[in-house]
Amino acid sequence: MNLLSGLVATLILLGHSPLLLAANSVRVHLSSEGLSVTSHGLSQAASTGTTLKPGDRVSTGEKGGAILILQQTGAQTALKLRPRTRIRILESKKGEPQTQQIAIEEGGLLAATQNSGNIKRPFRISTRTATLGVRGTGFFLKAHEGQPIFLCVCQGEVELKSRGDTLRFKSKHHDHSMKFSKTGGQLASRLDSTPMGDEHSDADGAELVEILHHF
Repeated sequence: MNLLSGLVATLILLGHSPLLLAANSVRVHLSSEGLSVTSHGLSQAASTGTTLKPGDRVSTGEKGGAILILQQTGAQTALKLRPRTRIRILESKKGEPQTQQIAIEEGGLLAATQNSGNIKRPFRISTRTATLGVRGTGFFLKAHEGQPIFLCVCQGEVELKSRGDTLRFKSKHHDHSMKFSKTGGQLASRLDSTPMGDEHSDADGAELVEILHHF
């Protein structure tokens, strides 16, 4: 068990939710060494409780990670950032004020979204080659410079969009795992099925779902 998982286990055991989140907010729920936030060109260390805003870049350390909570009315998303991961908080698109959005620039993350059912797409994440729209689900995503994007839809539904093409994947238990690239052609032709691998597990997803139960 790493440091971040240990902290999560401790909070769950205590039944403790350390922070009450306002609607349409993004906050660091748990952090470990090396977490930083860059805002308006200035970088500083971040810790549990740090509030994030559109435009902020969040980076994890060489060995540490973080769990972020994206909160909006009717839905919450928990993100577990892997070591050496960098994401950017995005502004909500016009006409979609209830959709929390981020971009992954480098690294890997696991996500779980809890949706009351009233929000069509409570969470969206952009990659270099496609955009994922999430209704309520768990998935693992990995994006490294010069490599295909890896996606495992662990449970629920993900809508994948790229260059005008849209594909939807529904999964009960890691039913869809794939790599996709930015080479030409329709989206379906750019996807290659691949094993889910050993970088995430059911226990990882359950950890995030348990955290969301406290919000």
